[in-house]
Amino acid sequence: MRISKPPGERRAELVAAARQLFDEKGVDKTRVSDIVARVGVAQGVFYYYFASKEEMVNCVVQQVAGEVDEDAQAILQDDATPYCEKVARFIELFLDVVDKFLGDEETQLFPVKNSPLARGSMGTLVARQLMGHLQVLVQQGVDIGAITAAYPWPAAQVVVYGMWALAEQKLPPRRMIYAIAEQALGLPKGELTALAGRAAPSNAGLP
Repeated sequence: MRISKPPGERRAELVAAARQLFDEKGVDKTRVSDIVARVGVAQGVFYYYFASKEEMVNCVVQQVAGEVDEDAQAILQDDATPYCEKVARFIELFLDVVDKFLGDEETQLFPVKNSPLARGSMGTLVARQLMGHLQVLVQQGVDIGAITAAYPWPAAQVVVYGMWALAEQKLPPRRMIYAIAEQALGLPKGELTALAGRAAPSNAGLP
């Protein structure tokens, strides 16, 4: 028996299925037929909601961007957490974004090198959001005296964009990333790097 669902619910199911498949197989290897099979609907249902697979990719990118935005806001609004720990959480958020967009072919969610749409969406949605939130985080550190660098915001920009460029080839070890951020921002020596292993997710592949 075919079950009819409200349009909003059916569309959300398609997006959720696409995101799961993108995560499992990557965007390039996921077909529209895979998405509808995962939901259990006819292929025509997909095209009722989405003009193309590219439109679905853009929808998922925007969803990821929204989640990144929420996570960053949560870090900034957490007044109970020591400042260095907030910086560590931001670094992990950045590394998660890197993994989604610049990971290897088996783990990346969006293959930016082969997808102009994903690359453009990344640049306009996620990267700009992260930089905007980072600027607030840096200012928080300046305001409380945690940051002692003479030019913290330019230094933070150099670190983030530099790491992004490196990630297109291969990211340096996690501890090195923490050390670079610590030095660039003028944080107390050893306080941020001490958190490198503790902040990493249990399934993280970056040393």
